[in-house]
Amino acid sequence: MTLERITKETYFLASKEGMTVTEYMNKVDKENGVDTSDNLDAFERRLKEMNVALNDTGATIGAFMRTDQVRALFPEFVRRVYSVDIKDEPIRSLLIAGTVNVDSDVVKTVEFDTKDSDLAMARIGEGAELPRITVKTKEGALNLFKYGRAIEATYEAVARMGVSMFRGLVQAVRNATLADRVEAALDALVKDVQVKSLDTITMESLVKFLGTNSKKVGFFDTIIVNEAGFKAVTDILYPVAGKELDPLMKSLYGVVKVDLGATNTQLNIIYRPELNDIVTKASGKSGLIAFKRDQAVYEYKQVNSNVEESARFIEKQTQILTVSETIGYDKFNKDAVLALKIGK
Repeated sequence: MTLERITKETYFLASKEGMTVTEYMNKVDKENGVDTSDNLDAFERRLKEMNVALNDTGATIGAFMRTDQVRALFPEFVRRVYSVDIKDEPIRSLLIAGTVNVDSDVVKTVEFDTKDSDLAMARIGEGAELPRITVKTKEGALNLFKYGRAIEATYEAVARMGVSMFRGLVQAVRNATLADRVEAALDALVKDVQVKSLDTITMESLVKFLGTNSKKVGFFDTIIVNEAGFKAVTDILYPVAGKELDPLMKSLYGVVKVDLGATNTQLNIIYRPELNDIVTKASGKSGLIAFKRDQAVYEYKQVNSNVEESARFIEKQTQILTVSETIGYDKFNKDAVLALKIGK
């Protein structure tokens, strides 16, 4: 069976359905009865059909420049490479609940409002109304922003690049924008956040604080601390000086997990110097931001936003290759985030 071709039009059809080209063509292949026992996805299947062997020793990006049909695969190849996890991704994955694919750079987002009710299951008397939870569209719109770099290179220079070399270049671009994306996610997290105060912090008061909204969202499972908050929290978690190196200092990513025992919660503690100013602005000189990760902030990503730039580079042989993502962040449930100011 001849596979349906990927063309420039495919990218726009996929975007309308909020899908990547690979996801869209997986659906097309299923509808067309394509044999998928080869354990390849739709993109890999088309590479194989056109004898494009990207994993072979010595393979170059020139493989995408042989025919118009193969050229049409290049934008999706760039997107796939850009989407591969990078070493610092654990920080970002701990900040966001999930990703929503959208087809525009201006998005109407939704919010979850529990009002004064909680989410616990309760027995309702005959004729009584069930407590209501409201999911509504927010007023205004979320503007997505482009994160990436414009790579200046001749068409010939890119064509001669090894595939592994090109992958490294694209992932370096993504790595370079990570700090900006993490900062944007954290800005969304702390926007209009409620602040509570404690003169001093103990293990008991920390656990109580983490359970502030437990009837609405469960225990907060992640905290981000500033420098002074970092010392306050680690002093109660590791009170014996010199007993062991602080786990956060030993952590490659500035993240450590702590089991809070009776609460049945594993707490993620994040400390990164570059996030210090944002946490301090929201919580005070000594403080922290606590949240329930799966209900707090979502990432909105415009799918296939890089299509026209990638296609232009390979079709028109321009000297600028744009590698980017168009994304934004927004809070879903305001009760899932709380700031704590420690000290007077």
